[in-house]
Amino acid sequence: CNGLQIRLARFDSGSRLQQLSSGPQVGPVCFQGPIIARRPDGETGRRSGLKIRRPRNGACGFEPRSGHHAPCTLRTRTTLLTLPMTLFAQESLMPGVAKREVFGWAMYDFANSGYTTVVMTAVFNVYFVGVVADGADWGTLAWTLALGLSNALVMLTMPFIGAYADAHAAKKRLLMISTAGCVLATLLLAKVGPGDLWLAVTAIVVSNVFYAYGESLTAAFLPELAQREAMGRVSGWGWSFGYFGGMLTLGLSLAYVLWAQAQGFAATHFVPVTMLITTGIYALAALVTF
Repeated sequence: CNGLQIRLARFDSGSRLQQLSSGPQVGPVCFQGPIIARRPDGETGRRSGLKIRRPRNGACGFEPRSGHHAPCTLRTRTTLLTLPMTLFAQESLMPGVAKREVFGWAMYDFANSGYTTVVMTAVFNVYFVGVVADGADWGTLAWTLALGLSNALVMLTMPFIGAYADAHAAKKRLLMISTAGCVLATLLLAKVGPGDLWLAVTAIVVSNVFYAYGESLTAAFLPELAQREAMGRVSGWGWSFGYFGGMLTLGLSLAYVLWAQAQGFAATHFVPVTMLITTGIYALAALVTF
């Protein structure tokens, strides 16, 4: 085969390509371009970047009339079995999954990343301690307890929600409910002012619970979208969208904060606006998912 080594190939029960020294033979396989061979049941096997079928009669390796190996053409080239680096490469996706589905899934990371960036990390946490709690020593503790309570609620309830979603094929419906809950609770944060401790704690607990529900539900779609060997790559697409969405939301929020401070506005004015920015981006970007 033009100097190339011929190996016998078959699929095991997990649809993985194996190289055989003995056992049932599918036929000689020549390594050229994306490797091509066929399963014993006649179906074309697909694994990330790997297409496999039996060589055609007279093609690189076997000539049925003579029973001898036929030479490969000059176009034969040995290639590495690597996945394409193209964004949303079809070879990384499960059969029947369209690129637009993966784009919609990745956009959910874009949508909700602003919540953790602005609310939990950069803006509202500082506002909670400095303004809502009026800089009291217990302010940081109250914030931590609110987050701890929300995480405990998620830990106790998420297994049941996941089981219900699987049993009733309700992941997308529950994701919509979780998104609406987090968006509305974040919108409620825009109403929080000095001394509104219980309103702030309630909104933080509710929004963070629904955010965590949404994170778990959207992650559950990954095995349905990506080939097993390409899950890390497809997951990385979602993470990259999330970083961009988080930085965009934070950038717009900080731009407004700097402008408002230059105009002499107080935090009670510009922090609620950043909650509106976060809510707007979350809601609009999540529409692409649904």
